[in-house]
Amino acid sequence: DTMTPQQKSKAARKRFQAALLHVLFDNIFMAVFYVFAMMVVTSILEGRYDHLSHEIQNDFVPAVKASWVASLMGLAPMQLISFHFLPMELRVLAVNFQDVIWVMVMSWVTH
Repeated sequence: DTMTPQQKSKAARKRFQAALLHVLFDNIFMAVFYVFAMMVVTSILEGRYDHLSHEIQNDFVPAVKASWVASLMGLAPMQLISFHFLPMELRVLAVNFQDVIWVMVMSWVTH
C-alpha cells in the first residue's frame, strides 16, 4: 500500500462522512416516504382503503416519529457501523436484518 498515514486517515474520514450522510438521509427523509408507502400498501392489501385518509391524517405523524425513535435507539448506529465497516457483500445482510426490525416497529405502530 502506497498511502501515507495522513492519506489513510483522510480516506477513512471521507468514508465515515459518506456513511453518515447516507444514514442521515435514509432516516430523516426516506423514512417519511417509507412510512407513507407502508401505510398505503398495508391499507390496500388489508382491504381498509376506505379508512386510508383517516389513517394518514391521524397515524402518519406518530408513525414517522416512531420510525425516528427506532432509528435513534439503535437502527441508525447499526446502519452507520455496517455502511462504514462491513464489506459490501455483508451490507445487504446487515441492512435486511435492520429492515426486519424497522418493519416490526412500524407494524406495531400501525396496528
